[in-house]
Amino acid sequence: MTAVCWMRRFGIHSGRNKCRRKMMPEAKGKSRALNPIVAGASLDMCNNDIPEAPAVRDKRDYRGVRLIGQEKSELRFVDCHFRELALERCHFRKIHLERCVIDSVQLIACNISELTLDGCEISGVVVKNSEINQCMIQAGALAKSGLHNSFVEGLTLNQVQVQELQLETLKLSHWVAVNSSVHALTLEKSTLSDASWYNCSLADSQYVESEIYRQAMSNCRLSDCHYVQVKGSHFVWNDCQLTGMTLAGLPLNGASLIGSTLNGCNLARSNLSNAVLTRATLNDCVLSQTDMTFCQAESATFNRCDLRQAGLQNARLNGVSFTSTAMTGGNFSGADLRSARLTDGSFHDVACRDGVRLHQVQGEGWSSAAPEPLLLHIDSWYQLNQPGVPEAVLPSLPRPAGGGSRYV
Repeated sequence: MTAVCWMRRFGIHSGRNKCRRKMMPEAKGKSRALNPIVAGASLDMCNNDIPEAPAVRDKRDYRGVRLIGQEKSELRFVDCHFRELALERCHFRKIHLERCVIDSVQLIACNISELTLDGCEISGVVVKNSEINQCMIQAGALAKSGLHNSFVEGLTLNQVQVQELQLETLKLSHWVAVNSSVHALTLEKSTLSDASWYNCSLADSQYVESEIYRQAMSNCRLSDCHYVQVKGSHFVWNDCQLTGMTLAGLPLNGASLIGSTLNGCNLARSNLSNAVLTRATLNDCVLSQTDMTFCQAESATFNRCDLRQAGLQNARLNGVSFTSTAMTGGNFSGADLRSARLTDGSFHDVACRDGVRLHQVQGEGWSSAAPEPLLLHIDSWYQLNQPGVPEAVLPSLPRPAGGGSRYV
């Protein structure tokens, strides 16, 4: 009798055979599931959650169409023309327009969400009494258009050329403009919040009787823009160029103008308390009667500016430069002017300078500047309490000019 027969006779493989019998139904089930794939049969994709591609309309001309109470969603228009359209009480969702021409279109009481306009030429569009959520315009042009009495949340302009855009009685939030050029923008009787601008140019524009909250501009160029009867807070213009701006009477407390250049701007009677003007350059600007209490203007430059009757109490002006700047009647009490540069005698005309720190002030007539009290106290303390080994004989050090400490 062979070895295999002996093993079968005594049941040595019985355990292995039982395991095989238990695994056979599962293996057969997997085999049946793979058979359609091996055989090349088509799979039924209808049972899966795969979104359908939006319907595409290509190179169509829509002219003189009027829609009332229509609902459209998930549509894509490419190289289409929309002219003289009237849309009333319509709902549009997830609409994408690419390289389209839109001219003389009116939207009244419409609801629009997730609208994208890519490379489109837009002109003469008027939106009234509508609601817009998440609209993006990129790489196109927008001209002679307006939004009136509407609610807009999430409006993005990316590489867009804007000419004559009127925003009236709006509640506009989360505005974003990047690499865009805006000319003749009017914001009137509206509320604008959380607006962000980067590397944009804004010219011949005005904000009238509006409220603006949390407006941040960086690396932007603004010219001939006027803020008239504007309320709000948290204004930021960092590394910007402002020319011919009217900011008179604005609530600019805590505003930031770090590294910006202001040419011929009017900030008279503005509230610049706690504002940050570090490294800013102001040329021919009017700041008369401006409240600049506790402002930070380290290393700032004021050329031919008007600071008459301005309040700079406790301002941090370390390293500031004043050139041909009028300061008559100004209040500099408690201000820190250490290492400042005063090229003329205008500072002698200020009304109050009690407690001003003038250590190492540069300029004509400042060789006998008042000594720095803190450094004098440090010098006196070191004279009485020489650090180091008591037996050591330290050489006598000359005291620096200007009343400083020879040890600091």
